[in-house]
Amino acid sequence: DALPIYYQYQYINGGSNRVTASQQNTTTSTAGHFISNTVNGSSNTQNFIQSGATAQQIFSTVTGNSNTMSVTQSGNGGHYLSVTEYGNGNDAQVTQSGNTKNNATINLTNNGGAASVTLQQSGGQTYNIDRTCTSTCGRVTVTQP
Repeated sequence: DALPIYYQYQYINGGSNRVTASQQNTTTSTAGHFISNTVNGSSNTQNFIQSGATAQQIFSTVTGNSNTMSVTQSGNGGHYLSVTEYGNGNDAQVTQSGNTKNNATINLTNNGGAASVTLQQSGGQTYNIDRTCTSTCGRVTVTQP
């Protein structure tokens, strides 16, 4: 029997939207979580929480200005995150912890306004942050105990 994976596909077009998605598994099964997120617009707020089970994957592409993303992936070590942000003043805050595996790839491209990243990882601690900026790139903070 195939193990279940819980999928969420989101497409947001427009400004000033708020999305909160939570995928949690408190049982001992090995079911996984998957979120595919696409945002076209400005001043959007996205909050993602994935916890428990093994696979926790988020793929997000954001195009627009002043967008905020908060991601928490915790428990059982199946963390993977891929974020691509195009625009000015975007912010990504990511926490990955619990049962070892961490993996984050974050790509930021802006045309003037700074884009910021805060990444906290405890476990396997693998990350790649790539920035392309025409002027100020913004703050990048990585914390790994």
